[in-house]
Amino acid sequence: MARGTGCTTSTVVRPRGRGPAKFNSLADVEAAHPQIRLWANENEYGIKVAMIATLPHLRGQGLANAAMADLLAYADQVVKPVVLTPGAPEGQEDMSKAKLTAWYKRLGFLPNKGRRKDFRFRDTMIRLPR
Repeated sequence: MARGTGCTTSTVVRPRGRGPAKFNSLADVEAAHPQIRLWANENEYGIKVAMIATLPHLRGQGLANAAMADLLAYADQVVKPVVLTPGAPEGQEDMSKAKLTAWYKRLGFLPNKGRRKDFRFRDTMIRLPR
């Protein structure tokens, strides 16, 4: 069951060959990655990632990358921006803000400031749908 959604089933359609899965909801993305703590909310303006964390014994396997790739694919599918503010999750203080910011930049996030500032969001980074 996906966290906080009340959904008991989820449908994930994985295309043949390579390529991202097609998700019907954000809850489906979360359910597809049970080994990752992914807390995100969706509204009419976009998707806010509150936290993404990997348990220490599972780090280094690309699990967070896979979860974020699916979340970004879903965001692109529903044509919504994704916003977040980098910060170390509780229990993962070894992650520096600079390291997290660099990781999010590699995923296509940009600073949410200056001329491209989206005032609907207070978060410091944004990734527009592709």
